[in-house]
Amino acid sequence: MVSNYHCRIAALSERRVKQDQSKVENTLSENRQSKVEEDFTNFFDGTRMDAWEKMQTSYSFKEQIEAAYEKMKEARGAIFELGKEVTRIFCLYQQKTSISYSVCLRRQESQYPVEAVDALMMILKETAPKCNLDCLVEDVIQVVKEKWNRWQEKEKLVRNSRLSRAVGHLHKPLFQEYIKASIRLTWRMVTQTPPLKLEYQSLYLQQCHKKTGYHTSPEVCTLVKGTPDQHQEEEIACYLWPGLFDGEGRCIRKGEVLCKIRGNTE
Repeated sequence: MVSNYHCRIAALSERRVKQDQSKVENTLSENRQSKVEEDFTNFFDGTRMDAWEKMQTSYSFKEQIEAAYEKMKEARGAIFELGKEVTRIFCLYQQKTSISYSVCLRRQESQYPVEAVDALMMILKETAPKCNLDCLVEDVIQVVKEKWNRWQEKEKLVRNSRLSRAVGHLHKPLFQEYIKASIRLTWRMVTQTPPLKLEYQSLYLQQCHKKTGYHTSPEVCTLVKGTPDQHQEEEIACYLWPGLFDGEGRCIRKGEVLCKIRGNTE
């Protein structure tokens, strides 16, 4: 009786570890979270700056990793849904045959074997560093182009002629390698359990941001009536680099931003 109880506790603990490894780390794993966090910092300080210096343009290095992140989230979600459907069909097939498998469902209303899908996501995590993701490069390039085009249409600034030239750089070898590196890193991020998250959509400055200065363009400013209030929340003009959070919302690295200069309407 006691032995069965211990086995059940051990199985429950193992299942929870598979679903959330943010507090427990396998030091033998090739895709452990602490290594991904370290590589994210090195990517910002190393790979990104190398590409920036060689291309001599500051356009959209953050957009590329954001675009890669968005595509990797979609890919992970698609694999997760496919895994659920395949295992659900397998369970239906099992019911129609004499073959018996021991499959644990977390809830009675679940239509797929939770443990099987957890195992699939664990395999994704462990194999993430070795995956060939080159097939997604063109998808990421397309997302970056769309972001740039929306920005160009919105801003209508003279410097957009430089932005148009930068679009042509996307198919150059250096940019291609940078995009591939962004894809590899973000795939390792989203396959963590739970997934790491990029933050790049806040409108106002928060504690999870590092303000590096102000956007100097007169077209990008916060207009207020009367004397600007020093205690008023500062609006973010743009992100220089996204922030990184773990699956529980803990800030791992602050996002670097430029804020809007406050202007007086009177």
